Amino acid sequence: MKRKVFKQIIKEFWIQSLISILWGIYRVYFSEEEDNKFTVFISNFSAALFLLSWMFGQFVRVKKQQKIEEEFGAVKSSIISLTENLKAQTKDLIGYSTGGDSIAYFTPSFMKGKKGISLHLTNQSEYPVFDIQVEWIDLNEQVDLANGKFWTRHNHLFGNLYPKKGIMDALRFNFSDDHDLRINLFINTRNKHVSQALRVISIDGVPKIAYRIMGDELIKRVIPDDFPGFDPENPDKTFQ
Repeated sequence: MKRKVFKQIIKEFWIQSLISILWGIYRVYFSEEEDNKFTVFISNFSAALFLLSWMFGQFVRVKKQQKIEEEFGAVKSSIISLTENLKAQTKDLIGYSTGGDSIAYFTPSFMKGKKGISLHLTNQSEYPVFDIQVEWIDLNEQVDLANGKFWTRHNHLFGNLYPKKGIMDALRFNFSDDHDLRINLFINTRNKHVSQALRVISIDGVPKIAYRIMGDELIKRVIPDDFPGFDPENPDKTFQ
């Protein structure tokens, strides 16, 4: 143990000691004849050793401080990276187990001969959509609200839908030139609710489709410029 301590002292102070000895010898060599050589050597050696030890100590302290800061920066970067990775993994875990913020909605297209509308249920989200339940009402249905006769609510269950997947022809509606379509759909999943408005009308025998998808905010709205009653200043008026 003592030998290790002695070796460490030699390692830490040999440069300062060597320079101090040389400085002491130099001062003795150029001292006056009447000066005590030993006293001159000791005073200059000790002063030089003290000054050099202090300077080397400051250098070592700054060097160690810089090393500590670099190591701290590396640890901080590792913690940030680990935290971000953990957040991403947690998001994926929640997303794949509950659906996260994923939603499902319908995209319309014309059936053959343009005598009907086919709705394709799609999930363009990052995670699955679970427990899809759809209700829809036909706003053209005759109702008597005063006597409690409301629109018929049609129910459909579609189960689960995985990312970037879809169900073709999930719903179909007949359409003719003298009959427009005004359908409202309500899509409920395990943790989300989406409402969708579908409007179809024929202009000179050419059917036009407008639809709007709403979640917590507007998701998508498609309205042809020549759709009857379309107001660019108030596009939602189309779906009233």
